Amino acid sequence: MATRARVNSALRAHHMPAHLRHLEGKFKNARGQSLSYLALFPPSSTPLRAVVLYLHGIGDHSRRYFHLYERLCNAGFGVLAYDLLSHGASDSDQHGLRAHSARFQYFVDDTNEFLKMAKTQLYPQLALPQGREPKLVLSGMSYGTLVSLHTILSGVHGFSGVVLVAPALLVEMTTTLRVQAVFARPLSKLIPKARIVPGVNGDFLCRDQDYVNDFKADPLTVSEPVTARMGAETLKAMRALEADKRVEDKDSALCKLPMLMMMGSNDKVTSLELAQVFYERLAAQDKEFKVFDDYFHALFDDPESEAVFVHLENWLKKRFPNPEGGEKVDKIEEGDETKAETAEEATKEEKEVEEVVMEEVTDETVAKEETKVEVSAKAETAVAEGVEVEAAVTEEVNVDAAVTEVEPVATKETKTETIVAEENKAQAVVTG
Repeated sequence: MATRARVNSALRAHHMPAHLRHLEGKFKNARGQSLSYLALFPPSSTPLRAVVLYLHGIGDHSRRYFHLYERLCNAGFGVLAYDLLSHGASDSDQHGLRAHSARFQYFVDDTNEFLKMAKTQLYPQLALPQGREPKLVLSGMSYGTLVSLHTILSGVHGFSGVVLVAPALLVEMTTTLRVQAVFARPLSKLIPKARIVPGVNGDFLCRDQDYVNDFKADPLTVSEPVTARMGAETLKAMRALEADKRVEDKDSALCKLPMLMMMGSNDKVTSLELAQVFYERLAAQDKEFKVFDDYFHALFDDPESEAVFVHLENWLKKRFPNPEGGEKVDKIEEGDETKAETAEEATKEEKEVEEVVMEEVTDETVAKEETKVEVSAKAETAVAEGVEVEAAVTEEVNVDAAVTEVEPVATKETKTETIVAEENKAQAVVTG
């Protein structure tokens, strides 16, 4: 199983795939803060299917996902991404803290501002077709899914699809969190900078320990507890989404979008059950919730991430076909579906084969032991009755070559010795 390449954020420019068109820099939000962004697009000779805006999770940053961006570009999609306020290479908010914001709405406002800048400044630099703005897909990872949905609901920009990866849309209200929720607002005002809300446990991010170590060592990531203000604002945003009736309105702009949700069955960072609750509420006609068995939170960095990539690519290709058309594209997509199923089921099949082999070995061992006991019993009977034993065991016992044929006895005087010898052979097999 292959793992992704190591990340070194200090050398982020070196990780830009050389064969892709790319831009990076900083833009100013409405509050005057500089936010770091990047844009990667397929070569100009590749037909552009759509553009994917990717929003990272809390404590993370956009430059940890070049392996994802490259896959999307190779499939015919452009990619836009930026470091959220107080994350990665972006400026901090007025409190000067990392992985923190005084208001959740700032994330939504900044995302809308980034898209406006991309359409007016980046698209022309990338020489995208004039007069035809490409379709836009909004994708978020973990905390980025919450920002994504609120951005869509803000109605500032139009979207053509949404992909939610390891969604953090609701929080399981444990006793501790219920107590904290009661005091969330007053604490967020009294001690907004205090990091008192449990954050993401890095050990639960991924099954790949190299990824976990890399995340913790990355100077641009944050693994500390969440601040009181950030926790309160996040809870407020989750409750607002939970109460928003547009999620259940099939005619709303949100529900008219095709939606893909992907999550690992062993995700201990966000709740699979609560993600399912949101999915069932969603009145979208075109929706899918794909759960990957045994995967953790960071799906794109799992040792078996190929199944995730192929499923995502196939889902996108079906909804955003090659603008130049052609039979070849359809055949590729059918092949991708098979690849996705094969990659996802590979581990299950390996485990099933191992179980079958173990069962067969166990059955064979039991059969051997039963045969050995039968051999011993026959030898003892032969001794007791004093009958001639030309072959102490006439049944074929191929297992372990447990008993060899007894050569014919020439005279009665050697019968007893032969019987004893055969008994000893049988007993030696049993005790051996």
